[in-house]
Amino acid sequence: MLVVPAGAAVGLHVDATLGPPNGSVIPEAVSVLYLDVADDLAGGRLVLVDPATDRVVEGAPVVPRANRFVLFAGRLAHEVEAVTSSRPRVSIVCEQYALSPGVLSAVPRVKVHSRSAFDAVLADVRARGSRS
Repeated sequence: MLVVPAGAAVGLHVDATLGPPNGSVIPEAVSVLYLDVADDLAGGRLVLVDPATDRVVEGAPVVPRANRFVLFAGRLAHEVEAVTSSRPRVSIVCEQYALSPGVLSAVPRVKVHSRSAFDAVLADVRARGSRS
């Protein structure tokens, strides 16, 4: 989850959460789902830049709106302009990787835990995983 409070911005970068600090492992794609965007929002746009040309890509900047879904190539640099609003700009960001077995083996295992009805879905996924 990415929460950008009033007055804040996110500088230009390429996502590489699962890779080493040198940026040698980048996602195939990045998706953003805007959850909460104040009606009085000014700024906060998602700017996508092609590193090969150093130019803003077609269709960008993206104006955040609640329930808007954005999917872009993981190689694109991007930033969030400064936010001016009565509430933070809230989104979910998902980096989607296609990792080689060697790189994947270095990623720490995680445990997904949930409450209520989603527990049944997780149990089913775990059961299917143990059969392979």
